[in-house]
Amino acid sequence: MTNTLVSYTPKRHGSFTYNLRRNSPTLNMFPKRGIYGGRGHISGKFPGIVTVAGTPSIRPVEIRERHGHRTLIAKTYSNPDGTYRFDDLNPNRQYDVIARDEPDGVFNDVIVPAVYPWVDHELIFHGHPMPASFEDVFYREYEIVGGATPYKIDDISVIPDEVSVELSGRFLRLSAEEMPSSALRLIISDNSGLSKSFLVTSPADIGSLPPGSYLQSLFHFDESLEDETGTTWNLLGDISISNEQAKFGSALKIYSMDSNLNAMDVLNDNEQFCIDGWIWCDPMGGIGGSSSVRSYTLFGQGGTGSSTDQFVRIAEDGTLSYLRQANIGGEGEKSISTGSGVMSRGEWHHIMLTYDGSFVRLYANGAKVGQVAAAKGWINTGFPFTIGYQLVQTHPQYRSGHNGYIDEFRVVKGHPIVTGETYVVPKTPYVA
Repeated sequence: MTNTLVSYTPKRHGSFTYNLRRNSPTLNMFPKRGIYGGRGHISGKFPGIVTVAGTPSIRPVEIRERHGHRTLIAKTYSNPDGTYRFDDLNPNRQYDVIARDEPDGVFNDVIVPAVYPWVDHELIFHGHPMPASFEDVFYREYEIVGGATPYKIDDISVIPDEVSVELSGRFLRLSAEEMPSSALRLIISDNSGLSKSFLVTSPADIGSLPPGSYLQSLFHFDESLEDETGTTWNLLGDISISNEQAKFGSALKIYSMDSNLNAMDVLNDNEQFCIDGWIWCDPMGGIGGSSSVRSYTLFGQGGTGSSTDQFVRIAEDGTLSYLRQANIGGEGEKSISTGSGVMSRGEWHHIMLTYDGSFVRLYANGAKVGQVAAAKGWINTGFPFTIGYQLVQTHPQYRSGHNGYIDEFRVVKGHPIVTGETYVVPKTPYVA
């Protein structure tokens, strides 16, 4: 992931007056600015621009010392769009901002008193003839996402894999501090000493089972339809092992209605769990009992009677969804869904559903799609849990199947494995 810091760059900067442009080696980094120099800035940009009668205008704008003789520190003109900016100001001194009207030059214009320059924010000026006011907005935008062990150590900082940092702006520095529990704190600062820090945590590694969890089922589909845990599953319809589109080795191929793998009592109502697997959707279209439910079903377990569907599937329009209808579970309908076009056909997607005792969460390709509060997780309806299929016994016209491939299908009990926003997509088959 990339972190980008975006700075506002004005068209015109305030210029310092002649009497401050003196050269002295004792004035350190600001020999021409003296005690008024620094890393601060005062700026006006939309919507806080200089206007006359409501129209953006070119007007003289001055910065004067607040105390003493009100020394003129810097001056400029606002741009035709009303924006302006003064840079390199001492953030610890107070100034007055004056917007003057030409050509009369009369000193009766808007004065904003006692202004401290800002370093990490922009100070917005609303000019003549409206009442003077200031508004602060973020001067720089920060976004740091990602992070995964192992850490890489270099001469400057400690940066985790899958995190890249890009700095854009004046006088910015990056440092890093390694934290416990596979976390990293990145600190971005400028020469004023102000800084922002971000704690970057590693995405969850779903290949390792935490304490308290255990495998209920694991299918590799490598030349075999057997569950690695020894759980007995029934084979129904036209299913086979194929290496035409396998994610790892070979995969389960399903290309006809009512074809599936099924087993009883895979999960119970109140159990924490993680169900995940790889799915490949045939570009030719999904399968369903009617055109309204044509889809690509990863797994399901329906009940009997109206509104007893329960499944995870991808619709033909590319919508990924989890649904548990209102008449099973006793707590109303529970659903999570993406928008259309999110899941593409003709390529592999990693899908995962988890439950931690409070929330059901749906994930796809390393990121959380959404979550829903639930007192129960997956409901054992007393009918088979099915891979590649969903059926409500009394409403077969609404059943949905799968047209494509499924690989590395796993059911873990006792732990959700993931509760955060991201996880590391598996790059190798699971180990039983």
